[in-house]
Parts: sequence; C-alpha cells; structure tokens
Amino acid sequence: MVIAGPTRLVTGRRVLIVDETCDTGATMKLALNAVRELKPAAVKTARLVPDRRVPAGLLRARDRQLIILPWDREVIIDGEIVMRPDYAAKLKELGG
Repeated sequence: MVIAGPTRLVTGRRVLIVDETCDTGATMKLALNAVRELKPAAVKTARLVPDRRVPAGLLRARDRQLIILPWDREVIIDGEIVMRPDYAAKLKELGG
C-alpha cells in the first residue's frame, strides 16, 4: 500500500531511489514507477546492502546472516520500547 507518493519536486530533476535491502524488488519497482510518472530528468536506483549474502559492514552470523537496521531494531512490547527479542537473543548468542 502506498501511503504517500513522491513530491512533484522531482519533475525535471535527477532522482536517486535508495532501498535498504531490496529483497524482491517489488518496493523498488513501485517507487521507480511512481517517480517516472512525474517526468524526472533521470532516475537511478541503489540498495544499501548490495548482496544479502555479504552484508558489508553489518553483523553476520555464521549459520545465517543477521542484518540489524536502525529503524527495525526496536519494538513496543507491553507499552515499552525494547530491542526485538529475536535480535537480542541472536546478539547474546554471538557474544554481543
């Protein structure tokens, strides 16, 4: 579901769309189509984690990689903001 589309300020300008992991590409395609409708001068795309098998600069576990993105690290449980339990457990397991 699209909550808000791109601003009309992209018309005639160069635009860079960045997606953190871009697993399936569905979100990127949605964003790309929405921006292209506004006739930018050029559009480029990028993803912060170039390959989920090699998460450069991010934590990777031996049995499977673990990517902790800042906006995904905490959740609300019983009215309190806490680290996601699955992340906390994995970090403890890794000695962090």
